[in-house]
Amino acid sequence: MAILSTGPILNTPSNGERLTKKVTVKIDNRSSSIPATILIQGYYLHGSRKLYVSETHNLLPNAVITRNFYADFDGFEYVFTIQGASEEEVQISIWGKGASDQIVAAHRLVSDELLGTDKGATGPQGPQGATGPQGAKGATGTQGATGLQGMTGTRGATGLQGAAGPQGETGPQGATGIQGARGPRGATGLQGETGLQGATGVQGSVGPRGATGLQGATGPKGERGERGFPGITGLGTAQDATVLFEAISPEERAYFPLTSSSVTITSPSRVLLIGDYHFTYEVEVGGTGPFSYLIGWEIQIFRNSTPIYNTYSNEDWVRDINPSASITLHKPVSISIVDTPPTGTYTYTIRIYVYDIGAAGTSYLKANHRSIHALVLPI
Repeated sequence: MAILSTGPILNTPSNGERLTKKVTVKIDNRSSSIPATILIQGYYLHGSRKLYVSETHNLLPNAVITRNFYADFDGFEYVFTIQGASEEEVQISIWGKGASDQIVAAHRLVSDELLGTDKGATGPQGPQGATGPQGAKGATGTQGATGLQGMTGTRGATGLQGAAGPQGETGPQGATGIQGARGPRGATGLQGETGLQGATGVQGSVGPRGATGLQGATGPKGERGERGFPGITGLGTAQDATVLFEAISPEERAYFPLTSSSVTITSPSRVLLIGDYHFTYEVEVGGTGPFSYLIGWEIQIFRNSTPIYNTYSNEDWVRDINPSASITLHKPVSISIVDTPPTGTYTYTIRIYVYDIGAAGTSYLKANHRSIHALVLPI
């Protein structure tokens, strides 16, 4: 694996303008039989080193790729990680370009000028060290707990019952006794059950209503509740469901921006930005085919004209499209970020860039829904 870097590049404004507005990266694989894998990482340098480009490319033998990236920063740096058996055959150059696409000579770096290209060959492996002495024997462990008691054996069978003895002889019957005297009179019987209750009489008329009682005294005043949180002080919002349509040529990109209403910051505050973007990408293939396309997209958010957010590029391969065929990709994208600007009045813009690296054929971009909301929240 080889790692090459431009090192930090200074791009501060001169007479109010930065020399470099974008950079072009050109990479080729001089091997005729072995592919290579390239990771491109771009950082903008503003108090800290922040990643804003991260792309991985599979570079076929004798292949060449060209990538263009936004670089209108006070400082930036690009790092290239090359993997594969052909890493020594991969050449990279990076070119700074101005507002009119003119090359900025001060920001031009060819392959031999990148940091890491002067690395020497790996030296031979040193001899294996001697085996260390065996450690001392550990102390004897404590005796384990006593095992559980075994189960009780089964009870033996009951012995046989002894034989019955012989029955004795029947004795003689006794004489009949004398009849007893007449008994006393029995007690009086129980009282009979009580008869059924008579029917209920007719209810009397309702009496007059009593006088209303005196009103009670007013209770004491309750304690004052806690003060509530400050409310939202500003809202800038915009949304558009109109279907927009634009053709994209190979190696180009297109976008439909959407700008929110202005928001005003009068005290230290945070701005919550919520963006939603739905787009459709269509490819119609001509020629003899079949063809493959590399479709990429990235998101940017601007405060006025200043970029404050940039995603990594996300790419989709559309492979082996037959001649006279078409394919459609649908992409819903939603993001939310927090901005902390100084006091002032601002408008925020969301952009989704879609670009095409293809062979023959025609590509189209359709924006199906776009929205951006900016809410001012007190700190």
